[in-house]
Amino acid sequence: MESIQLQYPLWYLLLALIVGILYGAFLYFRSKSFNDKSLWFKPLLGLLRTMSVFFIIFLLLDPFIKSIIEEKRNPVIVVLQDISNSIKGAQGMSPSSIDALKNNYEVDTLSYATDIIEENGDTSLRNTTNIDKVLRYVEDNYAGRNLGAVILASDGIYNEGRNPAYSNYNFDAPIYTIGLGDTTIRRDISIKNIFHNQLAYLGDELPVEIDIDAQSCKSNTTSVKLFEISNGKQTLISSERINIDKEQYFKTIEKSIKLKSPGINHYRISVNAVNGEISLGNNTKDFYVEVLDERLKILVLAQAPHPDIAVIKRILEKNKNYEITTKTSGNKDIVLSDYDLVIFHNLPSQKTDLAQYKDILTRKKIPRLYILGSTTDLNIFNSTQDVVNIRTQGSNNNEVQAKVNGDFKAFKLNEGSAQRIGQFPPLNSIFGEFIPGSNSSALLNQKIGDVNTDYPLLSFRESLGIRTAVISGEGLWKWSLYEGLQYDNTDALQDLLLKTIQYLSLKDNKKKFRTRTNKKLYNENEVIAFESQLFNDSYQLINDPEVQLVLTNVGGDEYNYTLNRTQDYYSINIDGVKEGKYNFNAKTVYNGKSYEANGSFNVKSINLEEYNLTADHALLQQISAASNGKFYHPDKQNLLLDELIVNNQLKPSLYQSNTTKSVLNFWWILASIIFLLILEWFLRRYFGSY
Repeated sequence: MESIQLQYPLWYLLLALIVGILYGAFLYFRSKSFNDKSLWFKPLLGLLRTMSVFFIIFLLLDPFIKSIIEEKRNPVIVVLQDISNSIKGAQGMSPSSIDALKNNYEVDTLSYATDIIEENGDTSLRNTTNIDKVLRYVEDNYAGRNLGAVILASDGIYNEGRNPAYSNYNFDAPIYTIGLGDTTIRRDISIKNIFHNQLAYLGDELPVEIDIDAQSCKSNTTSVKLFEISNGKQTLISSERINIDKEQYFKTIEKSIKLKSPGINHYRISVNAVNGEISLGNNTKDFYVEVLDERLKILVLAQAPHPDIAVIKRILEKNKNYEITTKTSGNKDIVLSDYDLVIFHNLPSQKTDLAQYKDILTRKKIPRLYILGSTTDLNIFNSTQDVVNIRTQGSNNNEVQAKVNGDFKAFKLNEGSAQRIGQFPPLNSIFGEFIPGSNSSALLNQKIGDVNTDYPLLSFRESLGIRTAVISGEGLWKWSLYEGLQYDNTDALQDLLLKTIQYLSLKDNKKKFRTRTNKKLYNENEVIAFESQLFNDSYQLINDPEVQLVLTNVGGDEYNYTLNRTQDYYSINIDGVKEGKYNFNAKTVYNGKSYEANGSFNVKSINLEEYNLTADHALLQQISAASNGKFYHPDKQNLLLDELIVNNQLKPSLYQSNTTKSVLNFWWILASIIFLLILEWFLRRYFGSY
């Protein structure tokens, strides 16, 4: 359906017609040129001129033609075919059934496991299943379309994501399910779960909980063994026999592992098989633990006992990677070289000027944090560090609150910490003028009364590879007490202290060529991301030369890659890496000099499909019932076709779309105006007008 529309009021057309009539009347009805002609001749010429003028003005009004197009669209049926290992080759919806649907509907056939595989994609069996994610895909990609139905062919087993029976999906189409697999409970022993920390520290005892599940194995005995895997060899750590006294047996076994080597430690749990088991693939399960050997030894050295020290020690000990020692300055057995970081509280003082520690602090490049207080000797302090210089007269103190400096770039506090810290009670600081050192930066500034100042309260500086920080006041215990009373935790103070210590203790990497992965441990279906950085002599990032990357597994197989240039660095994403330990070596040549970077990572298997082989058709029935769909067995697909085709439950939809075109796009309109003008000219010339 088409209609002509104007961008101006309709009375403009009347005005155009009046202008055309007046122009035609003025031109001919007062003219004496054609008085000798028939009475109809001059009105005819006037009419032709009126029509020409009217249509020209009409075109100047920029009219357009609006077309309304109606389109009939058949409903879309999405068929989701399970290709996870647990179905063991069971066929979902048959090709003949899909072809029958295509005669009446638009049908999209998709395979899935954890992710959707489009038609003609790789449909090899997958090791995990996430039904909720797949239905979310339908929700996101078929919004606004005439989605008539979703057909889910599955065994009901999922091992990733949420339970789909308790999820609400934002589409109105019913979900019809086809139950694959075998619901019969057969003889099987499996390792259901292994609970452990992913990250631990060298020398720790790692607790491990192992869930053993046995079905139809009553009166059998088996052994649960724990192995450590190193360089392709397995070493037995412990073994435990269990007697299965029930048809449906479940037991949690607790083990403890002494962590003796840093890096990615590989362990294996195995359960001896019994006669007649349905599957042996779930009798073994591997797990990995990243073991860190990075304990940071921190010394808190104080002029005298103080409640601040207890607060600092309690908060820092929450990080298992920190080993905290507290001493007072009068202690004679302090060996500063044993520590990675030193916190000086109320030091230097007149009694302890720290001169005996100056050489070792500088030579070992030990980072330090000064907390100033009432006994701090400012003259000695100013000569000891370059973070801040304090000028004062007398020994007056000042109460100052903290104001977070939003321009601080070294690290960021957690969301909400800045607001809390701004509400903390004041610290007891020094009354005087605070002059920041060159290249120092403040995380916290002083707020004195209602006045925000530029005086630093917590500031940092790095010089000659040594990082130093100064807290220009004491009374952290008041911050801890206030936050605990107001919020029932000390999250903001903990965030502040832990990030301060982390920044101070971080070793600066001066290598000109660096290559790293974003993790040390990957699942075998994950993409492994590499990033390389190359610096010139001015430590500016460059990426002019090529970077070659070689991956080597424990069997000696090599895989070669060339990294991509990305902005001013290098990167590459590698997928499809199989289970095992890999070393990587990256090389490049710049200005005639060779550079190398090395590292390692591990890839673990995630064949979750082996650990549950009993189909869960009850789950499929729940999914269908919640969406007004129905559940069918594979041999009853004809009933599903009757539901969708014979009963004609799904109706096509009509969609309207509007299009607009300028009248100038139609050649015949311009041709008509030209024809009117030419006809008028011809009549005038033919009948003798000049």
